Amino acid sequence: MTRTARSIWRRPGSPISSVTVGGDSSVYASSLGQGVYRISPAGEWTCLEEGWPGGAVVNRLQMSGGVPYACTSKGLYAYRHAGWEAEDIAVPAYRLREGEAGRMIAATQYGIWCKTADGWLSWAYPEAVVYDVLYLPQFIVAGREGGLSLYDRLTGEWTDYRLAASVTGLAVFRGKLIGTGDRGQLIVGNGRGAFDVFGLGGLFVIGLIPRGRDVYACTDRGLFRLGGAGGRLTLLPVKLGFPVADADWVGDRMVLAALFGGIRSL
Repeated sequence: MTRTARSIWRRPGSPISSVTVGGDSSVYASSLGQGVYRISPAGEWTCLEEGWPGGAVVNRLQMSGGVPYACTSKGLYAYRHAGWEAEDIAVPAYRLREGEAGRMIAATQYGIWCKTADGWLSWAYPEAVVYDVLYLPQFIVAGREGGLSLYDRLTGEWTDYRLAASVTGLAVFRGKLIGTGDRGQLIVGNGRGAFDVFGLGGLFVIGLIPRGRDVYACTDRGLFRLGGAGGRLTLLPVKLGFPVADADWVGDRMVLAALFGGIRSL
């Protein structure tokens, strides 16, 4: 194990809820109640306080165009010029996605917002909570309160699917649209124009992390990799024994937000 990997295990003293990795291999970590930290490749922690909105809770950290973004309870913020700058989204933000030609869309407490030449504008479902949004070749998918919605990019029309769960995360695995539910469920497209919601026997799925053709599931019992057997999804254990809230990669090394156990690497 390298010195960098050992030092990344240190934590600032509160739960680590989200991680993302910059182009220089720095790790950015959100610490509940203590804002956002940057961990250098040498393992040094620095609190990024300049411009940070007091009392904000980070829902997700993400990189886009080499810039760290924080989706927070007080809006969307980007870390530029050694400080946090507020974007034109001043409502709670949950997820940022990037599509063709760098077009950005955001999932928020008040629907989906799209970045245009005139700034961020409300685009769809302004009266609904949208937790995640996903670009696909033909569709844009929105995970929202009480179900999910598909926007057909050819017809310009939305189709809503009511489910027994709010869809908090989205990914694609082996051609199937999958998601996470607000009570830890796994949601899977059944190939018949509908979606099945599965409880996992006490296992709570926190989020889905794609990596190439693989998808990893962060859960309250550890990290799993999705697999398939007989046409059914399976969860293959990768690292168990502690909750994993989020994950990213530094090269071939996986960095885990171990929630109550700081940051760990595989």
